[in-house]
Amino acid sequence: MVVIHDDTIDRTTSGIGRVADFTYDELKKFDAGYAEPIPLLSDVLEEFGTRCVLNIELKDPGLGTELKKLLLEKRLERHVIVSAFDWNELRLFPPEVPIGLLTEKLENLMVHARELCATAIHPRKDVVTPTLLEAARNAKLRVHVWTVNDAAEIASYRSLGVDGIFTDFPDRCTTSAS
Repeated sequence: MVVIHDDTIDRTTSGIGRVADFTYDELKKFDAGYAEPIPLLSDVLEEFGTRCVLNIELKDPGLGTELKKLLLEKRLERHVIVSAFDWNELRLFPPEVPIGLLTEKLENLMVHARELCATAIHPRKDVVTPTLLEAARNAKLRVHVWTVNDAAEIASYRSLGVDGIFTDFPDRCTTSAS
């Protein structure tokens, strides 16, 4: 498993093609910035695993089993939150692994979150409302909104009371930026 946002390497590396079409030996030949290769998830977990909480988004079906094994082997289940749009992938994780439901819509979100024993919901920014936040609080769920890049918007979501913000510009999340 590698750490990359897109399902292709076109935008973020010196290569072209779908991540799934390459072996890691092939992927590591591409420059992902500063002459660094696309990192293996196991290396990222080794480096940062206990220093912060990492959000690991499952992009493709079938990765959940391998990720669960890796997290439990490394005893990092409390240092991550596993998220996915494919909520069936999240069913694979035991209760000690925190999970977050990525979503673009709210239909039955709280029902599914309760059913999956989720610790968080990860809604797209335009569906976050005070009503959603109240429902999440009542369900004891954290709310991490995505993707918010504008400093004024970040401040607005913070004032609404979201628990976390996914952004491409973390420096804009500092107190001085809001």
